[in-house]
Amino acid sequence: MTNTNIIRQIKEQYSTNTKEIPNPDSVLQHYMKSGEFTKQGTADKIMDVYNWSHDRRAVIALFKIFTGESFDEYLREFVPDDDYKEKEIQLKRDF
Repeated sequence: MTNTNIIRQIKEQYSTNTKEIPNPDSVLQHYMKSGEFTKQGTADKIMDVYNWSHDRRAVIALFKIFTGESFDEYLREFVPDDDYKEKEIQLKRDF
């Protein structure tokens, strides 16, 4: 069975309130608590996934779901204000 089929089955079963499967949100919460989010190198792995991805919008969307913050705002934390302002000025000139 493909992942797409499994996802369809999960959504169908859970949306019809048949409790034959665990709550997907509860399972995800458990995975996140036991995951690698507190270990060194997690940010590096996330940035690598973004760089390697053919669908960067999906990576950005997942980042927002998991953190509640935008990926751009996260990256901006590492750019000196002067450099960021210069980038904004350059973008305005380009349009």
